[in-house]
Amino acid sequence: MAVNKALLVGAMVGTAVLVGWMMMQSSSVVEPPAPVARHTPPAHMKADKPKATPVRSEAVDATQLRHGERKDIHLVVPQENLSLLYIVKCSACHGRDGKGPVGPSIAGKSYEENLKLLRRYKADEVPNTMMLDLLTRTSEDELKMLSREISAFKE
Repeated sequence: MAVNKALLVGAMVGTAVLVGWMMMQSSSVVEPPAPVARHTPPAHMKADKPKATPVRSEAVDATQLRHGERKDIHLVVPQENLSLLYIVKCSACHGRDGKGPVGPSIAGKSYEENLKLLRRYKADEVPNTMMLDLLTRTSEDELKMLSREISAFKE
């Protein structure tokens, strides 16, 4: 019993010392360093946004090297004039040129053909959950705008 009391008293004293030390440490607050001012270059040193231009690429596919085939390879960086509506609703699947990395190519179709297809997707006449979800809250005017924009894509 005496050992238990001694342990209890020791634990209480140790706790009191620890709490006192923590309180003493918290009273000596260190100020955070002042923020560093960012350097902004003068206006005459700022670069204008470059316009996209065709770039010649020397990259070749491994199969071309293996079979001795090599075509003149060009990388074309398009100057885009895309609407925000197309970028948000379409470009993730159909790409910025309508030839899509995921979805099928929509380039080269007429305005009427595009509008008819978009209306069918919106009415769920063509089973495609993604298109239905994207077009559910799209107005008729927006469908016409998208059709006009998509019909400008060349195959």
